[in-house]
Amino acid sequence: MTSTKVIIREAQSEDAQGVLNYLKFITNETSNLLLTPEEMAQKKLTDEINLLEESSKSSENLFLLATKDEKIIGTANMKSFLRKRISHRGTFGISVLKEFSGQGIGSMLLAEIINYAKSINLEILELEVRTDNIPAIHLYEKFFKIDHKYYDGTLMLLVLN
Repeated sequence: MTSTKVIIREAQSEDAQGVLNYLKFITNETSNLLLTPEEMAQKKLTDEINLLEESSKSSENLFLLATKDEKIIGTANMKSFLRKRISHRGTFGISVLKEFSGQGIGSMLLAEIINYAKSINLEILELEVRTDNIPAIHLYEKFFKIDHKYYDGTLMLLVLN
């Protein structure tokens, strides 16, 4: 039995239905994502096509797919901030199907995000991760070290209720 290789590539508008199918599955598989299954049910194919078209035309955004045997098994997206004072920063997110977790796919996606961020001269990448999402934290820790030391950021919140 031959094993096929995981391919990391930029998403195109033609991938919209596959992305929707992937998101529908993964939002039911995990609660670690910002998108809920109920919100996913509201997404329209035309909206996803437009989102992917805009992303592929934009130098500030990137939407990646990890595929194996032409099946989407992971995604990563990065958005840089457009406001001048924070235009040196970007935010990103990654998801991988549980079936493929622990196989280095998240690392491959994150490496591509970092390379792209550097290519557009970003200085800082940000993400928010739940404290109980230990596999994700371990993934990010592999990349978020400076001189073999971890540095924490500070997120300040004003809770209004």
